[in-house]
Amino acid sequence: MAKKIIKITYNPYDNHIKFIISLDSGKVWQELADTSELLKYQNQECVFSNCVEDIVSYINQYQNSSLEGLCIQFVGTGDDFSILEEVVKSENRNSNKKGKILTEYVGVYKSADESIEIIRSAYNRISSEFEDYLPGNKKYETNTSYAEIGDLINLFTATVSSDIPICVIGTYSVGKSAFINAIIGDEILPSKVDPCTAKDVKVESGTEVSFSIEYKGEPITYVINPGHIESRDEESEFAEEFRKAICEHCVFLGKNSNEILHDILIALNESEKTFPPIADVGWNISIRLPFVNSILKQDKCKIIIFDTPGSNNSDIDQHAHRESLEKMMGKQTNALPIFVMDRNQVISNDNNEVKSLLDENRKGFSNPNCLIVFSKAENIPTSAFSQPIPPAFLNWHGKATFLYVCAVGAIGEKKRDERWLDPEYQDGYKDWKLKYNSDHRTLPSHNIVPCGRVMDTNTRALISDELYATGIPSVEDEINYYVQRYANYKKCVSGSKLLQNALLLAKKQLKDQKKELAETKDKKEKEQTAKRNELIKAIDGVKIKTINIQCVIEKYQTILEDYCSTVLPEIQSIWGEAKKSKNPTKYVEMHLQTHCMEGLFLKAYEGETGIQREIVKILSGCANDYKAELLRIVKGEGSSLSEDALEELSEIFNSINTPNFVEVGINGNQLFNLIAQIPFFREQFEKMYIESIAESICKQLKHQKGGLFRKDRLGLFAEQCIQQPVQAYFSQLKTWQSTHIDRIKETLDKDNYILSQYDAYIIELEQQIERLENRLNNLTDVEVILGTVLNAQELEVSL
Repeated sequence: MAKKIIKITYNPYDNHIKFIISLDSGKVWQELADTSELLKYQNQECVFSNCVEDIVSYINQYQNSSLEGLCIQFVGTGDDFSILEEVVKSENRNSNKKGKILTEYVGVYKSADESIEIIRSAYNRISSEFEDYLPGNKKYETNTSYAEIGDLINLFTATVSSDIPICVIGTYSVGKSAFINAIIGDEILPSKVDPCTAKDVKVESGTEVSFSIEYKGEPITYVINPGHIESRDEESEFAEEFRKAICEHCVFLGKNSNEILHDILIALNESEKTFPPIADVGWNISIRLPFVNSILKQDKCKIIIFDTPGSNNSDIDQHAHRESLEKMMGKQTNALPIFVMDRNQVISNDNNEVKSLLDENRKGFSNPNCLIVFSKAENIPTSAFSQPIPPAFLNWHGKATFLYVCAVGAIGEKKRDERWLDPEYQDGYKDWKLKYNSDHRTLPSHNIVPCGRVMDTNTRALISDELYATGIPSVEDEINYYVQRYANYKKCVSGSKLLQNALLLAKKQLKDQKKELAETKDKKEKEQTAKRNELIKAIDGVKIKTINIQCVIEKYQTILEDYCSTVLPEIQSIWGEAKKSKNPTKYVEMHLQTHCMEGLFLKAYEGETGIQREIVKILSGCANDYKAELLRIVKGEGSSLSEDALEELSEIFNSINTPNFVEVGINGNQLFNLIAQIPFFREQFEKMYIESIAESICKQLKHQKGGLFRKDRLGLFAEQCIQQPVQAYFSQLKTWQSTHIDRIKETLDKDNYILSQYDAYIIELEQQIERLENRLNNLTDVEVILGTVLNAQELEVSL
């Protein structure tokens, strides 16, 4: 193996060529030198078969300097490698260099046919997984997220359809319509010297003659039969309106279908003055009819030819026309442009504008190749055929293909004895016949076709010499070559990208849905927190009623008064014994302490009607009222609580019983502390002392009303028999309250116990996310396939 290797990688899916060089049998690779002649092709869009001869010639001339020659390693399709091998063999034969060029196939791109089947299989998987996203399904109609993905997936069928668009473009009156008529084999499209083609016409082969237009915004199709036309849209009011208008405007009697179609197209290119309905006809017209003696017959695809108005036609609205033309081109995914021009005016501003337009819209073409057709070649002097083609067009995207045609000659050969509709066509055909008969002019001999491609002998045998000489069959043959070799490559790219974009959009929507779910859950949490806080605030706002001590005092006031009436007699009865004791004051205090506890405190506090029972009874009622108010609040918020929350709260409330109070006694110690010390009992003062003691005791026992600036003061009876027990029992009630409130709050703090307006939407989002995740997980392998199907695969190289 030669030490020097030049690796050529040609990606047929993006039409880019890359070169790297190794001087040590592939151990180290380097880029092209800055002065390399191959840089003109490096990373450029071009068709390999169109420039392979130049590439091999450059390599042999500037890189092949060793006696051992060099090796070209190739990464590309098998068809392109076969072309490379043939070109290298030819170069080796014609070269006087001792070192020869070898070739090795080291990497392969799948053929377009193989890739398209893999991509179609991926589409079937994706469309099946996302079936409910596609048009015609209810969710598609009601959910924009579904529709966005569904629309992308649905575009796949149109993107990889069997339609092969052929866009015929050029300046006005250059012969585009005549060229298409030559392929059709009859005078269909109006063609004159003056600008006349004011509409974009789509032509396709079919078994019947028909045309479609957009009239008053409504698409309508008409079938043409000898002598008349009829609409396929019988129920359309506009369809019948236009049919009547065109029948009144044209004469169809005695004419065949093709002649009627010709007359209709003339009418559709007229002005509003001569044919007013034209104002309501759209830019695009579609016609279908059988092609005569055409070799454009493909079993697996349908060739559609687009005729366009001249780009510099002064008779039409150029801005509207350009928009229409760009819209038409923008819809293409694998179109082949045919640039029709005058051989004598290759370099012109008009042609440069068309060239720019093609470059701007090349994303809609299957490859950078453009067929350049020199029309009206019957008028080209013999000497002009040998004149060089300007480099700007000759090297356009590598090497362009140039074909000479005589459209009127082909039309005449296909029409045979049928009558002519256009005298200029007829005269042109007669001139062509004279030239052909005199010098046997054969236009294909002047064609410039890369790699010396020639028509297959079997195909050539089907064509008469006269028709072949017009050059039209050669154009058809190049179209067939394009269809067979390149048409599906751009379909693969566009189709694969479309499906990948659909999956990316699905992933984006999944990400957006997860983000929306998180945001919605946050909103839910805030809403629940607000509702919970509001409910707890309402619960905390419920206060247990306190006992009105004054009312209790008043209720037991009689008992107090009765007791106070016994104090003075009691002191008098013990006074004699007190004087005998060592500490008379202490004796009186202790006796009266016992007397008050037994005669007043215990008597009033205990028993069925005692103060203790009254306090418990009142506080039990307060507890029940408190429970009822809590229940009322919770029930009032029932619509905000889940079923589980309501059930648990119901259990809590059912378990809340009246507090089981622990009995609270009376302290009773040191009841009276204001009895003055009796230092000495003197008889003359005894009565006064006794009365003062009794009065002091009663005063301490009774409730003291405040004056203007003084507060009320409870007596010892109210304080120890009412106030202190009430406080003790109320403390127990607060403990009871706290225990049950804590249980209620714990319940309200549980997840999802407080309902939210977002609950249903969150469930819906979670279900959507789960379904979408499952769909995408099921398509993980499909995503990998789509990302690698158009990549090259290395081949083992024999050393």
